[in-house]
Amino acid sequence: MRASILPLLLIIGWATPMQSQSGLVQNGVFEIVNQGFSHHELIDSVQVLIDPEGQLSFNDIQSPPYRDQFRSLAKTGNSFGINKNNYWFRVNIQFTDSAKGIYYLEVGSPLLNEITAYLPNGDGTWQTNTAGDTIPYSARIIDHQHIAYPLHVTTTAPQQIYFNVTGGGAKTVPFYLWNSTEFNRHENREHMFTGITTGALFALVLYNAFLFVSLKDTTYLWYVGYLTFIALFLLNYSGMAYRYLWPSLYGWANLAGLVFLFLAMGFGLLFARNILNIHQLSSRFSVVLILSAAVSFLLAFLTQVIDTTLLSTIAIAMALYVIAISLHAIVFSIKSGYTPALYVLFAFVSLIPGVIISLLRNIGMMDSSFLSEHMISVGFISDAILLSLALAYRIRYTNKKMDMLKEDVVKQKEGFSHKLVNAQDNERKYIASELHDGLGQNLIVIKNKISRYFKSSDKANGDIGQALDQLIQDTIDLVRGLSSQLYPHQLERIGLKSALDNVIESSFYDSNIEVDYQIDELGENIDSHTQLHLYRICQEGIKNILTHASASLASIRLDKIEDKVRLKIMDNGQGVASSWLNQEDFSASFGLNSIKERVQLLRGNTVYSTSEEGGFTILVEIPLRRDA
Repeated sequence: MRASILPLLLIIGWATPMQSQSGLVQNGVFEIVNQGFSHHELIDSVQVLIDPEGQLSFNDIQSPPYRDQFRSLAKTGNSFGINKNNYWFRVNIQFTDSAKGIYYLEVGSPLLNEITAYLPNGDGTWQTNTAGDTIPYSARIIDHQHIAYPLHVTTTAPQQIYFNVTGGGAKTVPFYLWNSTEFNRHENREHMFTGITTGALFALVLYNAFLFVSLKDTTYLWYVGYLTFIALFLLNYSGMAYRYLWPSLYGWANLAGLVFLFLAMGFGLLFARNILNIHQLSSRFSVVLILSAAVSFLLAFLTQVIDTTLLSTIAIAMALYVIAISLHAIVFSIKSGYTPALYVLFAFVSLIPGVIISLLRNIGMMDSSFLSEHMISVGFISDAILLSLALAYRIRYTNKKMDMLKEDVVKQKEGFSHKLVNAQDNERKYIASELHDGLGQNLIVIKNKISRYFKSSDKANGDIGQALDQLIQDTIDLVRGLSSQLYPHQLERIGLKSALDNVIESSFYDSNIEVDYQIDELGENIDSHTQLHLYRICQEGIKNILTHASASLASIRLDKIEDKVRLKIMDNGQGVASSWLNQEDFSASFGLNSIKERVQLLRGNTVYSTSEEGGFTILVEIPLRRDA
């Protein structure tokens, strides 16, 4: 957070001019004593007279008793809050012979509705000029975002310059006196500061607009709206918008700041709802934020029909409400365990000082100064930068959560597959046991009894007896074969190597396929669960060769390489299309899909491959020690 704010503070420090020491105040008159003067904020030499009813004329305030009712700005301050009062200001200045030249008197607030200046011509007559954001921009004497007046000093006599500020809204009226050189430098500094701040905001607008188009996430759309209207609000707040964007739309210039502020608050609330995950954490709170945003949008459209003074008061109240509900949303999101909300909290904290200073300045509780005018810009820039970081962290956080969910789904799927395969194996084991021990034993008993009957009976037909004996023996062999296929009991009796040797030899015995196989002893660190899966995988591979390969040669290798068990089954048959191998789901082939699922349960890898000349290879690698 410090890194994002420090450059802006350095810019403010560079842009803030130092007070000149070439002038002094005597008896309420600011006297410039030499040409070394650069600039000065006029406070002790400015007096103010409040005209609540707006009934006093220029002649009235120069005559007793009103001319004696002016109070020093040093006592009243230069910020008078939101009201409809008229204010008369009297600026008292004097120049020595060595200080004659061209100077500029600046009213450092661009948001005054209407201000009329009464400039002495030196012969007892007065030059008047009326400007403000309800007056065409072309009415200003000089082209400047603030209202400023050139002073061609040719006399050493004290001068009094009068200003009448009228209209509604917030009234903050600071006065600055500049020499011509420093005034131009001051204008350049203002342009650079405004260019840097608004340029940074619009750069973020374009970047996040691109993200919205790419990701289709409305969070970025609300953020783009928030940044856009904040940038426009700051342009209007600095006076640059009226000067460069809509100099002829003086009616709009009077309302633009409030419109942009309401729209920014509306988009900001919608953005907060999304980035703080309120729409998922609490449906009621989500509705409150949506309704609050709707109220803010409605107020933006009602600016044309609501009095400006009342509207300014509503804007301050709405801003305080948005601050309060945003802080509540941030705390609620953090308490709910949503960690991206911490970044939003940092952004919120960086923005609040500037907002509070601006509010205090507008309600008349803090004087206007360069720092108080620009702190709001610094606050919004740091807020925008930190919110962009919050969005970036939100992406990482969401991706991490998605990865965790995928991992959980994979684990659940593996757990389900594991249970399903175990259930199938247990069921096969039970059926095989029943066939072998139940039906098989009964058939043997039947065979023995029939054999004894035909041997002991004189009437029995010997040929029929032999035929029945052979039929029963074939049935017994069939039951034993089925039992062995359903569950390899020989695994428990003679071990994996011998069991695989037997199944390979018996499977290819009556086929026209020449098989070359080598089954290594894997040692005692292979559990029975893994042995059963290896046996089933080998069975499925053999079945695939016998059923689909149309091969003449087959090769089977089972060995141990370092910490892995490798099973490789090859044939020289017709193979498969290479495009078929690129698919991730082999559900169309029950056998190959079964092999892949069993290998996944063992945390292993399965590779199916073929060549242009034909043939098909199944390569399985299984770690000896599986992850817990």
